[in-house]
Amino acid sequence: MSATLDGAPLLVASQPEDRVASHARDLQNLWYKRLGVSALVLGVAGFLPSLYHLSRGTVWSVSHDAPHTDVDVILKVHAASMCVWFAAAAVQIPTGGTRFKAAHRRVGYAALLALSVGMLSGAAWTALHDAAEGQAIGAAYTLLLAVCCWANAVLAAYHIRRRRTAEHKDHALMALMWSLDPAFHRAVMWLIRWAMAPAVPDPTRLLIFGKLPVNALLVLCFGAMAICAKRLNTVVMLNVCLQLALFWAGLAMLVLDAAGLEGSPRPGPAIWVPATAGAIIMLAATVVLCAVARITHREAQRKVCSRPRGSSRSMGEQPDVTSGALYCSPTGAE
Repeated sequence: MSATLDGAPLLVASQPEDRVASHARDLQNLWYKRLGVSALVLGVAGFLPSLYHLSRGTVWSVSHDAPHTDVDVILKVHAASMCVWFAAAAVQIPTGGTRFKAAHRRVGYAALLALSVGMLSGAAWTALHDAAEGQAIGAAYTLLLAVCCWANAVLAAYHIRRRRTAEHKDHALMALMWSLDPAFHRAVMWLIRWAMAPAVPDPTRLLIFGKLPVNALLVLCFGAMAICAKRLNTVVMLNVCLQLALFWAGLAMLVLDAAGLEGSPRPGPAIWVPATAGAIIMLAATVVLCAVARITHREAQRKVCSRPRGSSRSMGEQPDVTSGALYCSPTGAE
């Protein structure tokens, strides 16, 4: 809004709006950093056994609990690139929104390059081995993961080039979410193996059904992050809901397999009992997340559209952020 003073235009500072924008930015930074770092730590923990075997010169297959039989240059490039990506993510999360902008920008471009190489090599290895060996479900899941992860990373770079920092952070965290899927998967498979010992689970079922807890963890972690940061937007919802859809697709496969409709022996209780319990917990948690999100949205609307008592209705009035009450501008106000 502008006014005139002795015929000259006078700009009126929108200090309340600046305060609201600053509060939203600080809230996003706070929760994205907290839960982003927590998720990254859990992901690195999931890779630790594999990194231990790699330090001894062996690429380990968690599903078979044996040395990998399809190690080639593509797989080695993928592993090295993803190590660079996670190392860069460990730098990006704490430096985001700080005075270390130059370092954040340079490491960010290095992270995008490493992730691009990692996703491309991972997709190529999957097409050459998993798809060629008839593992269509696992190959489709991996390719979907690679596309979603890379697309979010590219969109994060696109938005930061246009100084849309909030959208940049949304896509960056969603790229991190998809890249953590294999890390969480390895952690879950190790836990299932330890829980079933000395029994040995079927490698294919372990790969497929081990995804159920992974999808649940990612939905709960990043869904809670979006609610706490008040960033329930199209970008976050599409990515989180896709993880939720993958969970229910995996559960449907588990039900079909347990019923013997695929012509194969039924899995033991060590697989279907935790998966069924996880489905119940996931359903309850999803309902809770949706309820909290709805309450949060209504509360935000109430604050924006409510008016403090005694406030005037003059043209161009500003929200009273000091009292904590925000209200809609009168009709016609700019």
